[in-house]
Amino acid sequence: MDLHPESGLGPVYHGGEGGGGAITWPRMFALTAVPDEDDGEQEPVVACYGMEVPGGPAVTFLAGGGMFGTWNSAMRAAERLGLDLWWSDE
Repeated sequence: MDLHPESGLGPVYHGGEGGGGAITWPRMFALTAVPDEDDGEQEPVVACYGMEVPGGPAVTFLAGGGMFGTWNSAMRAAERLGLDLWWSDE
């Protein structure tokens, strides 16, 4: 899943003379868990998906589409839920 715009246009700046930085896009992520060894599976399972606003909060969604929660950041969501964080662009 490629989340970067492919318009071919350069970044837009605000505040004149280079402004405070380019507009950035929200980052998509997944939170995964490894099932118990008793189940016989070792493949990570996606617990939920999410989106983080640059420098701001994150929201998580269940795989079925329902909203799961809001967080200060994607990292904080992973820490609180005890899950592994995977960014879509890594």
